[in-house]
Amino acid sequence: MKIVADKVRFAYGQTQVLREVSVEVREGEVLGIIGPNGSGKSTLLRCMGGIYVPAGGEVRIDGARLPSMARRARAKQIGYVPQTSGEEQPFTVLDLVLMGRRPHVSWGLGSRDVAIAAAVLGELGMTHLAGRYLNELSGGQRQKAHIARALAQEPAILLLDEPTSALDIRHQLEVLEFVRRAARRDGRTIVLVMHELSIAARYSDRLALLSDGRLHAAGTPEEVLTEQALQEVYGVEAQVRPGEYGLEVVPIRPLHEPEAAVGGAAR
Repeated sequence: MKIVADKVRFAYGQTQVLREVSVEVREGEVLGIIGPNGSGKSTLLRCMGGIYVPAGGEVRIDGARLPSMARRARAKQIGYVPQTSGEEQPFTVLDLVLMGRRPHVSWGLGSRDVAIAAAVLGELGMTHLAGRYLNELSGGQRQKAHIARALAQEPAILLLDEPTSALDIRHQLEVLEFVRRAARRDGRTIVLVMHELSIAARYSDRLALLSDGRLHAAGTPEEVLTEQALQEVYGVEAQVRPGEYGLEVVPIRPLHEPEAAVGGAAR
């Protein structure tokens, strides 16, 4: 499925957060949304997931306007994983993952739902944690459990807000390799909000770079992650060089005070 954000605007009160941002993500593609803190990345993702209603513009899925879709149909098509929270309900990991099957069941969960949940936990290396309660897990383990819940939903479109922020490097790679396989193997449309630029370049087919609520650039990692763009948007001098596993971004020094680079009050 293709998802399109067309000239999306959003504000928190009087504060403009997104200013006519347009992005398009095709079936089987991974789009990485990057930008400084406060540039509007998470807000854009929530608008694309129907969690926030844009003040202007619209979001479309295969040409259908998102608000026109029934809630259940939307839940079948879009999986959303927010940034992790420190508080968790008293559920086991398996309970949480099975919640991802809710849009697909009319009465009770069946053997197929359990099999799908078990398969996702296996692919993420979490089978041994299935019976553990969420509040017994580390932050990284809880984050992987929420990703597993979204994957068990079998959505055509998967939206992930900083999915690796609480993970160590091994688990970051496990999650991102799995996400990329989901795009390649299953034809899922993936949108990731990312901070680590080299990792974003490695695992994204295209990048959308936001700055102060506006789309600064969109395209392949090579087109977007230029040394000039890093100066203009992040306010840093950096080297960008090709590597064996994709672009490598090496920050060197700030060019001015961080407050000047962030700009605005977007989220």
